Amino acid sequence: MHNSNREFWKYCESKYKSYFHGQKKVLEVGSFNVNGTVREHFQALEYIGVDWRPGATVDVVTLAHEMSFDHKFDVVISASMLEHDRHWDKSISQMVNHLADDGVLFLSWGAALNPPHCLETADDGGFHCLPAGKVIGLLEDLGIYIHEFHYEGLQFPNSSRPSDMGEVCLVAFKDKAYAIGSSHIDELIPEDRA
Repeated sequence: MHNSNREFWKYCESKYKSYFHGQKKVLEVGSFNVNGTVREHFQALEYIGVDWRPGATVDVVTLAHEMSFDHKFDVVISASMLEHDRHWDKSISQMVNHLADDGVLFLSWGAALNPPHCLETADDGGFHCLPAGKVIGLLEDLGIYIHEFHYEGLQFPNSSRPSDMGEVCLVAFKDKAYAIGSSHIDELIPEDRA
């Protein structure tokens, strides 16, 4: 996790406090600790981290698209994982399947202009930059309400430092009725419209 990604999680923790601090069940997909973890932002009733390889912040070892739990989660998060997952579309579908009706989905990932990095973090040793339009299109097809979409190159409200370019961040609710605060959608750059 790089600095601008940390800014996104701080921003989300501040704006969506009730999902970060409270009696919530949280599922983190891609939870292996690479330069920091999102887990430190949460005080939850239950927190399960999933990754394809074992590690200190991994509770369940499985590929994201193959995960299966017997209950739903109030919060599903994935930080900088999707661009390392060749099954990203199936993995997102599984995230949505495990999201409670009043739940929220927080995602960050390397979009079209994100340079290859951390090849060892993918189960196939590859890097699959993922245009934002593909993720947004899939979520819309799955009936998910996209409340916020940001390019990390733009500063988040109350951010203390400039952001890096390369990744995008998204906040989505399973049902628009549960959305909190104002929405914000950055315009997609041409490379991300695919």
